[in-house]
Amino acid sequence: MQTNIEEFGNNLRKLLENLDFSPIFPAIEAVCHASVIQNFSNEGRYGSQVWGGGSKKWTKSQREGQTLSDRGHLRQSITVECTQEHDGIKITVGSNLEYAAIHHFGFNGTVNIKSHERRSKRGKKYSVRSHNRSMNVRERPYFVLQDDDIEQIKDLIKEHIRAIIEN
Repeated sequence: MQTNIEEFGNNLRKLLENLDFSPIFPAIEAVCHASVIQNFSNEGRYGSQVWGGGSKKWTKSQREGQTLSDRGHLRQSITVECTQEHDGIKITVGSNLEYAAIHHFGFNGTVNIKSHERRSKRGKKYSVRSHNRSMNVRERPYFVLQDDDIEQIKDLIKEHIRAIIEN
């Protein structure tokens, strides 16, 4: 009897070590992407676990419209990628825009503005000299998964494992 239990345990361990989660990556990525996009629509959502902390909204910007949404470039740049590593699944959510991290984490410091051409509302061109500008951008975390999203991802993983064990 002891040998059968040990053998079952060893077989189960081998099965789990060699488990391929890549078939569920698209579903996990879709859950994460939808959650981040919803964060934009709600102008801030936070989970109660390590991914957040209470329910609060982003600090509104001075201008009209939705916070973090001007022309939608940041929202459209969101990428999600799942990879399998030796100790589990790694989910990377990000953006290739240089200002994405500034909005997510906040920034307080000085930036160098290069000289450039501008156009007035009336269409007149004028040159702007290079200069330094102090900035204080409040953090507006949008790469935040909600508790429901984490539960949904766990359910996808459980279903995947269950399907492999049953086959």
